[in-house]
Amino acid sequence: MRILGLHATGHDSGAALLAGDELVAIGEERLSRVKNDGAFPARAIAHVLGGAPLASVDLVVCDVSDGETARARTALAAAGYAGEVLLVEHHLAHAASAHFVAPDDGAAILVVDAGGTRVAEWPADRPRPASFPGGAADQELQSFYLARGRRLERLHGTWSRPGLRLGIGWLYALVTLHLGFGPLDAGKTMGLAAHAPSGPADDVWPWLTPGGDLLFRSDVDVARPATAARWLAELTGVPARLGGEPLDERHAAVAAKLQRTTEAFMLALARQLHAATNAETLCLAGGVALNVLANRRLADESPFRRVAVQPAATDTGIALGCALAGAVARGVPIPPCPEVSCLARPPSAAAHDAAAARAEAEGFLVERPADLLGQVVARLAAGQIVGWVEGASELGPRALGHRSLLADARDPAAKERVNARVKHREAFRPFAPVVLEERAGELFDLALPSANMLFAARVHEAARARVPAVTHADGTARVQTVSRTFPGRLRTLLERFAAETGVPALLNTSLNGPGEPIAETPDDALALFVGSQMDALVLGDWLVARQPRPSRPAAP
Repeated sequence: MRILGLHATGHDSGAALLAGDELVAIGEERLSRVKNDGAFPARAIAHVLGGAPLASVDLVVCDVSDGETARARTALAAAGYAGEVLLVEHHLAHAASAHFVAPDDGAAILVVDAGGTRVAEWPADRPRPASFPGGAADQELQSFYLARGRRLERLHGTWSRPGLRLGIGWLYALVTLHLGFGPLDAGKTMGLAAHAPSGPADDVWPWLTPGGDLLFRSDVDVARPATAARWLAELTGVPARLGGEPLDERHAAVAAKLQRTTEAFMLALARQLHAATNAETLCLAGGVALNVLANRRLADESPFRRVAVQPAATDTGIALGCALAGAVARGVPIPPCPEVSCLARPPSAAAHDAAAARAEAEGFLVERPADLLGQVVARLAAGQIVGWVEGASELGPRALGHRSLLADARDPAAKERVNARVKHREAFRPFAPVVLEERAGELFDLALPSANMLFAARVHEAARARVPAVTHADGTARVQTVSRTFPGRLRTLLERFAAETGVPALLNTSLNGPGEPIAETPDDALALFVGSQMDALVLGDWLVARQPRPSRPAAP
C-alpha cells in the first residue's frame, strides 16, 4: 500500500511517502527555497513520489489545521488524485511522528506546540474526546498519548479558552515576537537567554491548573497585536522591541525567565503524563520539543527513564506523522526508524558531477582527490570553513552531517568567522558541536546519546578551552553525538580530525545563508558557496575550493 502523508496548510508544509519498506519525506521549503514555506507542497509531493504519478497513491492523509483542508482537497483533485483522503487532527500527526522514534512499546507521548486543530475543524469521522469544548475557535495546545502496540491512544488534551487561553508554545511564540524576532524564531530567544545572569530556578511566570490543565492567564485577545503588546509589556516588564533596535540585558532577562518557565512547565506536564501512564519512555513532538535545555531537564529530572525526541518535531514532521498515522489506521507495517532521519531522496551522482563542472567553469579549484577526508581535515585544522553535502538530507531544522557547514571547534575565532563569512546571524546565537559518541564525555556532561542534536549538555570547565567555538555563554552546548553506525563519512572525518588534533569534535551548523532553508541539492550548496566566503565545499566525492590545500595544518 502506498500512503502519502501531507502537511498542506500553515507553515512548513511537506510530504512523506510510505510504500512497503520505503519511507521518504521532505519539507516544501527545501525545494521551493522559501524559508518555512506554507504553500501546497507540490514540489515535495513530486520528490517523494520519485516520478510516479499521484494516481499511484492508495491513500492520502492530511492533518487538519488553519481551516485550509478544502484547499488541499482541491489541489489534490487538480493534480489527478481521486482516491481516499483521510483527515487526522494536528496533534495526532505529531504523536504518530514521535511514536516513530520510540525505543520501546508502551511509550508515553507528549505533544506541545503553539496550537493544533480547532474545534470547528475537528474531522467528522474522528472520535471527539470527552473534554471537547464548545467554542468553535478553541484550539488544542498540549496532548497526552500512549502507544499501545500499533495503536495510539489519546489520553488527554488541553484546550485554549477565554481567560485561560495560552499554553507554553503559544506563550513562547508571543514573547519571541515581543523581543523583536519572528514568530518561528524561538531558537533565537533560547540562545539569548544564556546571556542573562542566572536567576532563581523558581523565578517563573505562574500558570493556573483548573481541572489539572496547565495554562497561562490571558484576559485579553492576544491575537490582536496592539492588545497583545500591552499585555506582554505588563507581563515582561519591558516594551515591545522593534526590529533594528539594540538588544540589552533587559531582553536577555526576559528570555531567561521565559526559558526557566518553559523548563518548569514541561517538567510539570511530564509528571502529569507519567502519573497517568507509569511508562518508562517519554517521546516528544511539537515545536516546544526542539527546546534542548528543557529536553535535558526532562531527561535528568522527570520520572521517565528515557526521553526520545522526534528530530522533525515542528510542523516539518507533520507529513511524516500523517503517513505513519495512515499506516496505523490501515494496519500497514512501518519500517524501523533510522538513527538519523535522513529521509529525502539523495541527489544522483550526475547531479554532483554537474555542480562540480559548473564550479570549475566559474574558475574554482575542483578535484576528486584520492584522500578526500585528508584534504578536509587539513583545511579544517588550518581554520577553513568547509561545506559538506553527502547522501540524503536531514528531515527537520538541524543539519546532522549531510548538509552541514563545518569548522574547527578549537579555534576561538571560528564562530565569528563562520558568522561573518557565511551565516550572518545574530552574534549571541551559539554554534553546535558534533562529537564522536564514545568520546563525548571528555568534553561534555552528557550521559545519553544525542544523535539528532536535541539535548543540551554542560561543557566541562576544563574542556572549554579545547572547544571554545561551540561553548555557549552559559557554558552549555547543543551536542550531536556520532555513533559507529552513523550513515555517512562524518564519523570517519571526526576520527581523522581527532587523530590529527587530539580533539574529537567539530563545529557543525546548517548549510544555509541568512533567511534561507538548508541546502537540498548540489546546486543549492554551490550557490551558497559562490555567494559567500566559504573556503571549500564537498559535493559527494568532489572537492570545490577557492585556493589550494594548505601545506600543513595550522595551530588554532
